[in-house]
Amino acid sequence: PDGQTIACLTRGTNPEDKFELAVVSAEKGEILKTFNFSGENSPLVQATLRWFPDGQAITYIDTKNGVSNILAQPLAGGEPKKLTDFSADRIFSFDFSSDGKSVVFARGVMRNNLVLIENF
Repeated sequence: PDGQTIACLTRGTNPEDKFELAVVSAEKGEILKTFNFSGENSPLVQATLRWFPDGQAITYIDTKNGVSNILAQPLAGGEPKKLTDFSADRIFSFDFSSDGKSVVFARGVMRNNLVLIENF
């Protein structure tokens, strides 16, 4: 939020390496801090990273067994803090109000259908 650092996901060169949450210097491109990342290990999660409005944490969507919640990783370290406590459905995207007092999110059920049409 101050333009000095960038939040992103990074991982080693091995495709089996897990993603880590990283804070990178915007000026030099060097990694300043890394944290274990408990979110889904998919490139699609990169779009879900958000700075907490006060700049003291990075937030992301954590999905376990098809249920999503928003977690905040404090830059000071320690375990991520759960900001929501849902027991069903997925969160597709989210963002904070500029004062940090409210969060808006798109949430629902993912449905997949497959239809086989023969003798068309």
